[in-house]
Amino acid sequence: MRFPQLSTLFLLILGSGQNALGAEANSLKLLYDDLSILSRVTNAIALESAALQKSVKVRDVITELLQVHNGNFSELMKIDPSFLIETLDGLFETRKQIMGSIGQTISIEELNKLKDFAEMLVDLTADKFNYEKDLNSKDIVEKAMANTTTMVTCDKDLLTNLSDFSNFMQGNTKGGTADLAIIKKIKSSKQEIENCVQTVSGYKETINRTTTDLSSIVGMKEILDLVLELSKPNAVMTLSTRLNKFQKIFLEILSVVKNREKTKVARMIEKTSKALKNSLIHDHTHHSHHYHLTAGFPEKEDMSRVTDDLKSDWFKQKISMGKSTKDLEAALVPFSQFADKMKVVERNWSFFQNGFVKAEKKLSSIAKKLNFVENYDYEKMDPQFFKDTETFFTDCFKRFKGHPYDADITSFKSGYSTLNSFIESMEAISVLSVEMTDLIFTSSALSIFLDEFEEVETDKKSSSDLRDEINELTNWDTAEQVFKMFQRLKMLQDTYLRFRKESNSVNISIQNIGISSGIYETSSCLRNYKFDANRLNITVVYMEKITDLLENDTYHVLKNVLSEFAELRIALLDTEKFVKGIASRRQRDVSKQKSPLLKLKDSVKLSNHLGNGMRILKEMIEALKLQDTLLDSTNYGETVNSVIKSKNPAQHVQQFWEGSSSKIRKMINDLKILDSSAAKYQKQDLVEIGKIFDNAAKVQGIPEVFPYISEQLEHMNTDYQIAFQNSEKLKHLDLEFSSHKGELSAALLSLDPIKEFFDDLFGLSPNNSIVTINQSSSPTLIIIVCISVLLVLVIGALVAYGFTSSGRKSYRRLYIYYFGKQQDYEKRWRYSLFLDRSDGKNVLIDAVREINSVNLLNAVKRGAYVNVCNKFGNTSLHVATRRGYSDLVEILIKNGADRTFLNAQNKTPEQMIPENYQTTEPEKIYRYVKIEQIYNKYRNRKFKQRVPMELPTSSFHIFIDLRTDDRITNEFTACFQSITSDEVMPTTTHCIIKTGENEMLETDDMNILAWIFSGIIIVKDAWMTECIRDKKLISKDSNFLVEKVKYSGTVYDTVIQWSNAMAKGTIPYLYGVHVVIVMKECPNLLTLASIVIIQGGVVLDTFPEKGSYNKGSHPYHHKNHGPIFILHDGNTDLSFYKNDPDKMFSLFTEKEFLMFMLKRETNIDTRSKLLPILVEGDD
Repeated sequence: MRFPQLSTLFLLILGSGQNALGAEANSLKLLYDDLSILSRVTNAIALESAALQKSVKVRDVITELLQVHNGNFSELMKIDPSFLIETLDGLFETRKQIMGSIGQTISIEELNKLKDFAEMLVDLTADKFNYEKDLNSKDIVEKAMANTTTMVTCDKDLLTNLSDFSNFMQGNTKGGTADLAIIKKIKSSKQEIENCVQTVSGYKETINRTTTDLSSIVGMKEILDLVLELSKPNAVMTLSTRLNKFQKIFLEILSVVKNREKTKVARMIEKTSKALKNSLIHDHTHHSHHYHLTAGFPEKEDMSRVTDDLKSDWFKQKISMGKSTKDLEAALVPFSQFADKMKVVERNWSFFQNGFVKAEKKLSSIAKKLNFVENYDYEKMDPQFFKDTETFFTDCFKRFKGHPYDADITSFKSGYSTLNSFIESMEAISVLSVEMTDLIFTSSALSIFLDEFEEVETDKKSSSDLRDEINELTNWDTAEQVFKMFQRLKMLQDTYLRFRKESNSVNISIQNIGISSGIYETSSCLRNYKFDANRLNITVVYMEKITDLLENDTYHVLKNVLSEFAELRIALLDTEKFVKGIASRRQRDVSKQKSPLLKLKDSVKLSNHLGNGMRILKEMIEALKLQDTLLDSTNYGETVNSVIKSKNPAQHVQQFWEGSSSKIRKMINDLKILDSSAAKYQKQDLVEIGKIFDNAAKVQGIPEVFPYISEQLEHMNTDYQIAFQNSEKLKHLDLEFSSHKGELSAALLSLDPIKEFFDDLFGLSPNNSIVTINQSSSPTLIIIVCISVLLVLVIGALVAYGFTSSGRKSYRRLYIYYFGKQQDYEKRWRYSLFLDRSDGKNVLIDAVREINSVNLLNAVKRGAYVNVCNKFGNTSLHVATRRGYSDLVEILIKNGADRTFLNAQNKTPEQMIPENYQTTEPEKIYRYVKIEQIYNKYRNRKFKQRVPMELPTSSFHIFIDLRTDDRITNEFTACFQSITSDEVMPTTTHCIIKTGENEMLETDDMNILAWIFSGIIIVKDAWMTECIRDKKLISKDSNFLVEKVKYSGTVYDTVIQWSNAMAKGTIPYLYGVHVVIVMKECPNLLTLASIVIIQGGVVLDTFPEKGSYNKGSHPYHHKNHGPIFILHDGNTDLSFYKNDPDKMFSLFTEKEFLMFMLKRETNIDTRSKLLPILVEGDD
């Protein structure tokens, strides 16, 4: 009895020991869970503050949480499903009435017969009855033969050898010497094999041309079939009866639907389907997204956990220090309500999404049928048409004589059999051509096999050994399929040649049969009556569609999906209405006190930084969790490793895999060290806990390799499956931790202001010391009075200075610096394009380029926008850091340069310090060490940007477009002669344009669009009218900005976006784009080139070589596009580039390019180590 008890005790001890070990190994995870509480609460505060200030669009928050495309999702939400549901209900009732009316008189079988009858009449009235009457097969075949010369270019001996080799590999041996001879011939025939494959891939086009020429022979056969069908007993009488019956049924349908209002449900269903599919298009990169508004909520239920987070032990111990959190909980009540509403939105979105995926095919089918029914023209289908049809039919079919001569039929069928076999042999080769093309041209599998096959030694080896060795070669499974296809090709080509020879002796014609049967007379009669058989056919198809449309199951599926859509839309709009009402409700609050949450300045940005830093920690935890799987990747074996190192299409993967094992092990070891260090921070305060981000930034990680390895090994043979499955498990991991140093540093920097906010909120900030002043002695009193008088005089002087023009400007700048809001800065920054330029160059960028610290200091003191980018997508701080100018770096940092700004290579300024500068740039060691010290010195400090100068109205340079009212223009010019001009100059600041009643710019003029793209401020012509009335309004240009432009029928609301982007000098929109213009005539060439160059693109004067560009590279703002933009006029066949398998080319007409620019959509790849555009390095 004691033994079981001892066993139980042993197991309990062992289990507790394992739990202890598990807890120690998960220190980083436990710390992450704790910090996640702070991240969630901070994000909740940020969103609540944004709602109060109306600084963030609630739709942006929702789409980020749902992980859908914002623009497409918004288009989806514009559709009203209730109208669709109501219309569908009406259509369903209509169908029920129709089926009730005709259900007993027509069956599906009968409907199909009616359809055959209508199609037969279409054939009878077709022009081919005249055209094919005088044709004979000999002439047709001779014409078609001219196209078939290219179909036998694969050498017969090569095909024989390939067929023999395929037989050999299947075990059909010819004997040792013969087998060796076959293998040697194949080994030496790589080029011939690849040429043959190339030839076979072109067969399809040749065969299509040939079969088109031979289609007249098939047409003859169809005439014969029609004659034989009509010659059956009572066939014509049956058709007449069927037509009469059809007329009665259709008129019953017409009586039900003719007064029904036309709908456009089909179009709306298609629009809904398209918008939803586009919304579901996620970014297909393998790594996590960088979230901007909801980074603190990586999991679905995270928003609902905030209330519990505030009551958690960790929050009470580390953040509120035991103080009551009731005020904070009360302030976040609206957020909690928003979280509850988002639960409903997410649930409804999931239902709708899943329902749509299941019903997508049915929806597509319904839309097509509805489209046909809705576009049917009832007006044309009057009773008279059917009466005429009956008359024409009765009269014309009297001319049909019936069965032709048997001898003519037998002769025709015999000749047609030979010709048809000829056609079928070609079609079989065409099918093989497609199969071979699909198999081979999607990869280089065959080429790799042939390369290895050439190295196979045949001496002193048996057939069996050779067969086994070839079976082990890379991609044998693909090559085996190809060789079997060559076997089929040999047989098919032999068959084709035989029937081609036989077809030369055949000559058939349908003329005798047509005349003897009377079918030509019947056809001619119908055509003379101008009988519209297509009209009848469309009517039969309509009957088929409307009787098949919205049967019970389909109707209920569609209605369920639309009902789920309606519930989603209601929940979404309710949530948005709730959030938009938060600010107004707070304004009506009796207390009229500001929310304490607003004291957390830049809360959205801080939440973004902390949340995305936490995301990187989560990636590290995931990597630790899969460490065994990672270690398995170091044991792929020599064969697999060799293929990766030599054949992987990504160059960086080949390079990394050379020493991958040690690097992967080092990364795992670094992660374990990080995990161990996390244990000591758990019981520390927030400042100490934050050091985990610093420690995490030291983990280098490894480059992104597993997605490329997985893609490479996916189609390899079974020897590579273990490695493929391993890489599949790892490809979703973001292991390139060195590229996220900036995010980790930003997370660390965010903790100080967040802690200060909570310390202030909970009354934990150190109290100001209370100074007690004793009664002063008389001399002391005298001194105080003197100082007071002096202060009064100084204050008086300062007040007097404030009444001067320069004083007002200075005080206004001081006020904005210390108390101003972001909007105050933005109002001035919009003039930065003009304020910060001298001789056409940005003074800040120029000062750094010239290494001129005096000019740089003067520029930043004047308020030059400090985060402006040069044409290569680098801020001045990036450039100064990379070149090692420590004095410039310090000036920029102390004047508010953004240290977390990601350049066009997704690097922060600090990451511009070369990793191994001690060895690569030994002459700059001291300079880089000094810069590192500067970054460390100011790491936990924040600096404000200087307040920009105002652009005086005297510096305005206003161009007035010719389309404005002449009288008003002349009057305005007279008032402001010194600042207006009748031509656009490099110094132009404003452009006044004529707007319509909707106050938007409507134009197709490329020059006006070029002004938008160049950053000129576009103003409505109403500004002139108001300024004539009150000249002071010349400084109020911001009240008259054009926000929207209508181009080619589409409205774009990006005018101000373009102006702001150019003013702040963001990363050029076309950075990384190489444009080539392929047009015979291009009157707007100079304007197009100017737009491209201003936006950072490169205009090429010759057509680019694809080999000069890295496969997989893309422009910074457009990862969904290749780097080469081809602008064309639509008159040149560019399908070769459009269908480029590497997606290196993006094709636009002039109009499409301008629409692309006006949309100003960005799709940025957030990965580090982006591929350079050019093979020789980026431009």
